[in-house]
Amino acid sequence: MSTETLWVYGRASGFVDLVLLTLTLVLGTVARSGRRPLGLAATTVSRLHRTTALLAVLFLAVHVITLIADPFAGLGVWSWIVPVDLGLRPVGTAFGTVATQLLLLGVLSGLLRRALPARGFRLLHWLALAFFPLAVIHGIATGTEGTAWYSLVTSVACVLAVTASLIWRLSPRFEPRRPGAPRFPSLPPEPPGSGRPGPGQPHAVPAGRTAAGRTVTSRTATTAGRAAGRTATATARAAHHDLPSSKEHA
Repeated sequence: MSTETLWVYGRASGFVDLVLLTLTLVLGTVARSGRRPLGLAATTVSRLHRTTALLAVLFLAVHVITLIADPFAGLGVWSWIVPVDLGLRPVGTAFGTVATQLLLLGVLSGLLRRALPARGFRLLHWLALAFFPLAVIHGIATGTEGTAWYSLVTSVACVLAVTASLIWRLSPRFEPRRPGAPRFPSLPPEPPGSGRPGPGQPHAVPAGRTAAGRTVTSRTATTAGRAAGRTATATARAAHHDLPSSKEHA
């Protein structure tokens, strides 16, 4: 593979990696919120977040390997771990080395999430977010075309997207939702005697009327009338037995 080919692969993989890292951060914020953009399920958003993170690591590996293999870059074999022997632009490359370490820390914390305590996972994940500004500085300061207009436009767009998601994440309006939770809070039940049914209660039909407006006898009124008739009959019978017979009068 020629030096020019290695240079093209190294530049293109770094450019794509910045876009993938931006998508990873934005999708991570959306997944944490529990929202469903474009009607996607919450589990789908979480899978997209993990997939873009793994793709970012893959393109990062291509970026590092091609630049180490390129003799023009002059990078040492361990320059992606330890910021030494950094070739042509040591300052910008040092930013890239630290960004790589922080990115790997974030990926490992995500893979080991179930094995880590919740507080430790959040601490590592928030610490790993520092890789993004370092990666942007690395791309502008080290890239061969880092100051070209299309590179600057892409970098600014990525920074704006990540900044907007971070501001939303830290704002008081950011309220994580559980999967399947209602979009709006349920209304409290109406007080007794208000005439309005509470949540989950059927709407009552006025006595003497059906939904179609026909006059009918309410079941409650019919039952009450029958009970009153039985009571009157029992009272009349008791009074009849208490009257003296004609023989007793004689």
